[in-house]
Amino acid sequence: MQNVNWFIVNIIMGYMNIQRIHMANEQIQQISKEALEAFQKAQNLKELYDYKVQFLGKQGSLSNIMKNMKDLPADQRPIFGAKVNEAKKSLEEAYEKYFAQLTQKEISAKLSQEKMDVTLPGVQTQRGT
Repeated sequence: MQNVNWFIVNIIMGYMNIQRIHMANEQIQQISKEALEAFQKAQNLKELYDYKVQFLGKQGSLSNIMKNMKDLPADQRPIFGAKVNEAKKSLEEAYEKYFAQLTQKEISAKLSQEKMDVTLPGVQTQRGT
């Protein structure tokens, strides 16, 4: 009877671990989706950086998920850590892409405001004393 109870406890614990892993994977996917949407809607470099901090920073969403790793069984931690790192790398690449786009957009806007007609004669300087 005791072996049957132990077996049932192991099955329940295994199921709970699978549920935790599944929930963690869903959280990673949700955070990645939210971060990509936020990066896309950023209108300037400051907004983009703020979103980066929100999702990838030390106190960011992905870092908070890593704190849940202690609840996972030891054999699942490396797999979970790899998934988080993969999501983080993907989001950092997306951040760099949108950073380059916004930088180019801001440079273009600045250049269009600072037009200079190079066909106009320059400033005359006097020669001699």
